[in-house]
Amino acid sequence: MRLSPALKRQGRTFVPSVAYTLLGRCAVLVQTEMILIIGAICLAAVLTTLPPAERPAQVTQSTWDKTLDDWHLRLTMSPRGDRGQVQFDVALEHEHGQEVPRDTQLFVHLRMRGHDMGTMRRAAIPVAAGQYTTPGLISMAGNWEVEITLHPPQAAALTTTCEFEAATGTLDQDRSRRLDLAAIQSAPLATISCLLGLLLGVLAVVTLWASHSGRMPVWATPLGCFLMVCGGYLVLRVVLVDAYPTTYLKNPLPATAETMGQGQTLFQTHCTTCHGRDGQGNGPAAAGLTPRPADLTAAHVDDHTDGDLFWWLTHGLPGTAMPAWQEQLSETERWLVVHYIRSLRRGKP
Repeated sequence: MRLSPALKRQGRTFVPSVAYTLLGRCAVLVQTEMILIIGAICLAAVLTTLPPAERPAQVTQSTWDKTLDDWHLRLTMSPRGDRGQVQFDVALEHEHGQEVPRDTQLFVHLRMRGHDMGTMRRAAIPVAAGQYTTPGLISMAGNWEVEITLHPPQAAALTTTCEFEAATGTLDQDRSRRLDLAAIQSAPLATISCLLGLLLGVLAVVTLWASHSGRMPVWATPLGCFLMVCGGYLVLRVVLVDAYPTTYLKNPLPATAETMGQGQTLFQTHCTTCHGRDGQGNGPAAAGLTPRPADLTAAHVDDHTDGDLFWWLTHGLPGTAMPAWQEQLSETERWLVVHYIRSLRRGKP
């Protein structure tokens, strides 16, 4: 804004010569440097949203100290692997120094707040006097809580809760940051955001051109840059997403009574053992599975796209009993099952 116009003004005082040419080239170099610096800042902004390449995003180790009547409890959560697995270690002490009775029981229930992810309460394994441990699985990013229930011998049960936010989980590990233009049509708000971003981008180009050509004052240059950044943000926040390759694919099959009937037949044949005939996660094998099979009639199903459901049907869910069905079911059959799963909440046509 200062050097480039100054160089041009100086250049106009000279008779066209080598000096004028050099000053003009210097002005172009200054503008180029400005563009490169802005580009580097934007690139750094994008990179800060990605996990370090040398270490996948994991749940960070956390420690909580709680007091339950005469008991002091220290809970430590540590990541184990990169698939949402964690380990809970509990150290239990009596505040008067009394020894922890051997028949003291301790239970850990890891659950997501706002979503029923089918988790169950686990009995922690005693490893030493007052020391307990148990594994856990975080299935997706979000707000979680750990409920600790202490059963001292011949005394009432004591309960406390520890809350934390998980940045990743089993369902997120196979996702990757990708530029997916199909995300523009995923929701009306995403489409509006992109249209507004493109409009701001056009306005920014016009403002910068008018400022450069003298049709607008010099202060219009930073305004144009600001509009460009805002427009780019509105577009990139939609199309630069953490997603599976199939997340934004539309179901290629029509939602008709015929396709629903075919999907229901496939579901009853392959899925009811775990998910139950009505998809509520209460099949004959559900009681012995940890975590429990998902309730496909619950509200959380609407948080996922058809492409997400298709990906999980194809590749399974690591850390759960959900297997990959790509060898048993064809691509068309998997899309039929997706249609039927949707009908469990939206109703059959």
